[in-house]
Amino acid sequence: MSEHEMFKTTLMGGYDKDDVAEQVRNMKDAHISNQAKLQKELTSKDSEIAELKARLEEKERQKEKLENDISQKYQKYIDHHDSISNLLVDAQIKANEIISDAKAKKEQMLELTDKEIKRKFESVQAEVNEKIAEGKRKYIALQSEMDSIMELINQAQKRFVVSYKEIHKIISSMPERVESIDEDNSEDSVNEE
Repeated sequence: MSEHEMFKTTLMGGYDKDDVAEQVRNMKDAHISNQAKLQKELTSKDSEIAELKARLEEKERQKEKLENDISQKYQKYIDHHDSISNLLVDAQIKANEIISDAKAKKEQMLELTDKEIKRKFESVQAEVNEKIAEGKRKYIALQSEMDSIMELINQAQKRFVVSYKEIHKIISSMPERVESIDEDNSEDSVNEE
C-alpha cells in the first residue's frame, strides 16, 4: 500500500481490519528490513575492526620475531664478545628503535581505529536517527490524513441521515394505498366537470 492510499472501509463505516493489519505488517517488515540493513553495516564495521586488530597482532608478532632474532644473535656472539661488542651495542640501539617504532605505530593504529570506529558509529547513529525522524513524519502525515478521512466519513454519514429523514417524511406524507390516489384523481376529475 503506498503512502497516499486509504484503508478499505467496511459496509458499516469502519476500516477493514485485514487491510489495517496488512498495512501494519508492511510497516513492520520495512522496519525489520531497515534494521537488518543496519545490522549488516554494523557487521561490516566489526569485520573491519577485526582486520585492523589482526594487522596489529601481525605487527606484534613481527616485533617478537625481531626480538627473538636479536636474542639468538646475541647468544651466538656472546663467546666473541670482544670482537663484536660494538655490533652488539649497535644491534641494541636498533632493537630499541624498532621496538619504539612498533609501539608508536601500534598506538597510532589504535588511535586511528578508535577514530574510525567512532566516526562510523556516529554516521550509522545519524542515519538511524534520520530514519526514525522520517518515520515519525510519515506517521504524523498518515494520522492527519486519517483524521481528514474520518471527518469526510462523518460528514457523509450526517448527510445520509438527513436524506434518510427527508425520504421518510416524504414516504410518511404519501397515502397508504395506491387506490386512494386513484380515488383522489377521479374525484378531482369529477369536480372539474
